[in-house]
Amino acid sequence: MTKEELFAYYQTFTVGEEKKRGDVSSNEFSLVALSSIHKLRQETGRTIPDVYSEFLTRVGEGNYTVSTDGKVAVDHFNYFMGPRKIREILQKPSNDWLIFDEFIGEDDFPFFDLGNQYVFVFRSMNGRDDVVCSPHGYQVIAPSFLDFLEKLKNDITFYTDVPIPE
Repeated sequence: MTKEELFAYYQTFTVGEEKKRGDVSSNEFSLVALSSIHKLRQETGRTIPDVYSEFLTRVGEGNYTVSTDGKVAVDHFNYFMGPRKIREILQKPSNDWLIFDEFIGEDDFPFFDLGNQYVFVFRSMNGRDDVVCSPHGYQVIAPSFLDFLEKLKNDITFYTDVPIPE
């Protein structure tokens, strides 16, 4: 699928703040202002992949927990994080996030919260800045954010089948 097709699919779950239920068991996104993304870049000094910035401003931050195959993520949040949650991980202003420093590299960018203090990160590899990886080592979950979106759309827990490299 193209970026436009993927974004259009995920946009069907974008709701305004007044309609947001905050239900983690349903697909629900709320838009993020571009100014808050710029502020995050300034405050953290981290590079946000352009495709993820665009996703946040066009689709939003939020949960994707039911895929097109009808599978429901019961063990994972599957939360696309916005600037506030990303900032909490990178700057550690509270004890809400117990993610150890060594799990997120200096150039990694956390973006997808699975719950239980476990996130996926963007890592620059192979000339791309949007390779989706596990923060524990260098396990590649998807070669690009768009590939990640497409796999997730079709199978909400596809990442549980990704082989661990030896």
